[in-house]
Amino acid sequence: MAPATPPTAGPFYTALLHTDTRHEVMIAVSAVVHILCTALVLRLSKNSWVTAKLRKRETPEMAATLFGAYVVGFVHAIVVSVSAVLVVCYERYEIWPATVAFSIGYFVSDFIFYALPTKQLVMVIHHIVMIVGHYPTMEQPAAILYGAGDAHLIMWLSAVGYLTEISNLFLDVRWFQLKIFGQPAQITYTVNSVFLLLSYIATRVVIMPVVCWVKMVPRYDEYKAYNQMASYWVVVLGAAFISLMSLVYTFILLKPGLRAFLFFGGGKKPAKAE
Repeated sequence: MAPATPPTAGPFYTALLHTDTRHEVMIAVSAVVHILCTALVLRLSKNSWVTAKLRKRETPEMAATLFGAYVVGFVHAIVVSVSAVLVVCYERYEIWPATVAFSIGYFVSDFIFYALPTKQLVMVIHHIVMIVGHYPTMEQPAAILYGAGDAHLIMWLSAVGYLTEISNLFLDVRWFQLKIFGQPAQITYTVNSVFLLLSYIATRVVIMPVVCWVKMVPRYDEYKAYNQMASYWVVVLGAAFISLMSLVYTFILLKPGLRAFLFFGGGKKPAKAE
């Protein structure tokens, strides 16, 4: 039901300027912790054995940057994946503000240590879209606007968006297998590759557009009556951007062929010595 007087402020503006600062403090603390932890990983790994293989192709600084990005990203993926499942499946909405604060802190750190230094423009855009799209779900008044009167709906949709981090767990493991260990066990590599492919397609390519179509499109008139069309398009276009980017990356992952993707070395047995 639309309010008698439709609000004029947007959820991002409301969250930033018209609510208390507790969640902003949480974001700041998260950013500082992520920055300190990433800096520590970079310092410890710069000349360590864990980056020895990487240093054959990269400078010690870049090898440490890549290793640090994947280590911290892996921890981030674990935390937000568990939280997203708890919200989506068990409606534990009370944990979501802290989860988003934790995630935004990670994005800030990743900007500093990885996305900008490596000139990853797509990753920069991705992080901006994620921050703008998820930040208002932390604040109840902003979430009410963002959900056109239904704060839990927009928090649930936010959590659905973070289910994509499940695939990052397997993507990061694959990177460690290839870049750090170099010669992974075939069975563990294949099992991880299968879970990566299934989770990537399910959470990034399929679930997001389907949920958006089922949950958002039917509420177009409610958003219009609530004077929150900007919020509507942020959700719809944000989901479309992430899904399109993920679809493109799916084709990149599978470009060498399904067999090459699933089996280390393409599944070919090493030639026997004469």
